[in-house]
Amino acid sequence: TYGGDTRGVSSTALPDTNAFILTVRNSRGTILYSGRYDLAPENFLAEEGSYEICVVSENFSGIAFDDVQWGDEQCISVKSGSICNVELVCRQMNSGLKLRIDPAFLSAYPNAVLFVKNSEGKLMYGYRETRTAFFKPGNVQIVMSGDDGNKTLLSRNVSSGEIFNMSIKVADNPAQPEDRT
Repeated sequence: TYGGDTRGVSSTALPDTNAFILTVRNSRGTILYSGRYDLAPENFLAEEGSYEICVVSENFSGIAFDDVQWGDEQCISVKSGSICNVELVCRQMNSGLKLRIDPAFLSAYPNAVLFVKNSEGKLMYGYRETRTAFFKPGNVQIVMSGDDGNKTLLSRNVSSGEIFNMSIKVADNPAQPEDRT
């Protein structure tokens, strides 16, 4: 069984925004700029059309411990002869999961290994691990691998900015077989 609650706020401090990665792309997918935010030109001369503006603290993929990705993405429309200002608001873009393993679970499954898994990979989550696993938003699973193979303990769709604290423990009152004598 598991018990959990959502914590939408990370305790990780926001990194230096000047070191963020800024990408400006037109509607055809051509990159006009990709590099450090503090080195980007203050103004871009752009043709009329749509542009995707993205700023991130780091390029993040897969699953990793204590690796929060901050940033913002916007699609803007530029009109001919006009000036367009863009305001980017940094927020947590990936999702997180922190497990608390009950000692009784460790006793019941001493040879099992827990993994946090999504479509991009998996990360071993040791019984004594205290860090938060971060991953891209979407479906995430907690999988127990043991002598009997793999068993999915939890599958959940997680949104950007969500951090879950979950307790993994053995059921308090397992079903008892009925006595038919």
